[in-house]
Amino acid sequence: MTLPSSGPITLDQAAAEYGLSPPVVLPNSFWGKPGMPSSGPLALPGDFYGKSNVIFTPDGGALLDTGLTNASIEITCNFAAVWTYAGGGTGSAVSVPSGGEAVTITFSLFNPSGFRSAFWTVTGTALGVTRNFTVNLECDTGGIG
Repeated sequence: MTLPSSGPITLDQAAAEYGLSPPVVLPNSFWGKPGMPSSGPLALPGDFYGKSNVIFTPDGGALLDTGLTNASIEITCNFAAVWTYAGGGTGSAVSVPSGGEAVTITFSLFNPSGFRSAFWTVTGTALGVTRNFTVNLECDTGGIG
């Protein structure tokens, strides 16, 4: 659940998002959480607008890996995410089926000779938070393929 982007936010809502139990006492480990200040006072509700405790690594965008005989990209989320994707390429593999749920998904390309590439458009969704990725893998052994 991502916190609202406008309007009131209660301490109970913020506590639920960050896994704290009432009564709300913010421990020192709270500062520096995703999107939160690293120190100093918190502004309610401003510092909490649109924030979530869901972390994708990387946080979305275009991802590229190149290699001689193999290439791979790993995307993780701190909560189990539903991964949907389309694309691929000869010699490619994905660790989770499209529509499957996992904390980590890995895209791989193996190439014993010549040039190969694979490309996917990917969406990961966890607790209502969605990130979009493009994954491009390329291998070129320099051989004839």
